[in-house]
Amino acid sequence: MSLQDINESELTLAMTRDCFELAANAVGKLPVLIGTLTRLFLIVLYQVITPLAFGANNLPPPGKLLIRFGPGILLPIFMVAFLLLRNSKTENAVEHAHASQNDMIHFVHTGCTNYTVLRDFKKRGWFVEQFQTKVGKFNTNLACANAINCNNKMFPEWLTLILTLVYTVIGGRDVSSGTLKIGEFLNSLAVFNALGTMWGRVYTILLAIQSTFNALETIVEHMNLPTETSQKMSWFNRNQLLCKRSKERLVARGVTEDPADAICIEFRGLSFAYKGVGTLSCPLQTTSFMLPQGGFYSFVGPPSEGKGTILKLLGEVLIPCLPEIRASRTAIDGAGDFVVPSHLRALHVGKDPMFMEGTLLLNLTIGCTESVPKERILSICRKLQVAEQVLQAVADGSLEYQWNQVLSSTEAALLHIARALIAGPELLYIHKPTLYLNPEMTDMVTGVLREFVDHRGIDENPAEFYLRRPRTCIVSASMTKYASMAAGKGLQTDAVYMVCADRGAVRVS
Repeated sequence: MSLQDINESELTLAMTRDCFELAANAVGKLPVLIGTLTRLFLIVLYQVITPLAFGANNLPPPGKLLIRFGPGILLPIFMVAFLLLRNSKTENAVEHAHASQNDMIHFVHTGCTNYTVLRDFKKRGWFVEQFQTKVGKFNTNLACANAINCNNKMFPEWLTLILTLVYTVIGGRDVSSGTLKIGEFLNSLAVFNALGTMWGRVYTILLAIQSTFNALETIVEHMNLPTETSQKMSWFNRNQLLCKRSKERLVARGVTEDPADAICIEFRGLSFAYKGVGTLSCPLQTTSFMLPQGGFYSFVGPPSEGKGTILKLLGEVLIPCLPEIRASRTAIDGAGDFVVPSHLRALHVGKDPMFMEGTLLLNLTIGCTESVPKERILSICRKLQVAEQVLQAVADGSLEYQWNQVLSSTEAALLHIARALIAGPELLYIHKPTLYLNPEMTDMVTGVLREFVDHRGIDENPAEFYLRRPRTCIVSASMTKYASMAAGKGLQTDAVYMVCADRGAVRVS
């Protein structure tokens, strides 16, 4: 499971609400519980010693012992029994309140994320009505949970009052008959009130701890969600082994260049599909190809035929169903193998431009492993024909906006590509880099990507050309976007692969 599969609102509330409740009402209450139990022990000890102070040299009969210590014994028994009887109802009420709160927060998050859809389709009124419904449901569940908690908290006071009344009746009768001294009776009455108060505090602490069971369950559930770590490690180890074998074969063959630069990107009869989604996700059919390093390759074809899946597999966004992990994977199915040079830095770039809060300069250098001169950043942006006012914002380095809202689709797309080129990876996978661009800008961007491959980077030191690793760029595109490259306009890619649902990836040029 990846982070994309986690409900963001539930995770946020688990980190803020549930962790705080667990720390404040469970861990934070333990010292108070220990202190209260210590005071209880001292009160019980005082109750035992008091008769000796009144001159009672012998232990009273069993009946008198029951009257003297009965309330102190019955208080914890009744309180614990009440907690156990109410535990299921209390937990259900808290769980329903938390679930409705999660639903309400998730609905707000979804509305903020999809605000443009609600605005364009005039659905803001509908959203407000739905939100009010969820708020009403949350208030109802919260009121129910608060009512149950209020009743639970009142129980020790009523129990102490009832037991005190019972002892008053029985003790008063003994005082009237002369079998119990008035001083001992009044002292025991004060002790019972103190015991009721102390046991009430213990009960309140246990009630607070009980209220954290749902929060603890949520936290444990999130901390034990399955991860892709073991699967990624299995793929990494297998890929390293395959690269090592490929390098050994190249050395044995006597290649003149660096064997590490001669390792190809390979798909060896690889197939991939999601389980349980029917026709919603088109499976990638058995595919085999070999891409030498230092090339510019494009995967084209009809929509939803597997182009993006190939790039996601190469970029480790998706984990292939390899032999070592096939038995443990339940969400995907597939067969075959593939090799990516493990010593190279790869960068996977999605088709939708995204920007974080902060300056444009920060956004453009987020993928860099070392400091990049500002002149090189601006030069790459100029090659991509970024507007002058945007270049000024990059050079300024202090302006902070919600860039997804400020930038036009074209400028955002160009900066999206510029960020990848500034990072300068050896393997660059870009989903539909010219999706938002017109034909003229498509040719321009393709030319810049061609330069990235041919010069082993953009605006790098020419004297260090042979010291740098080859650059490989793989893009996906629709049929029309890259028809010019396949037909030949001086901007051709080294190979074009057609991706079809029934044949996989087949080289067409």
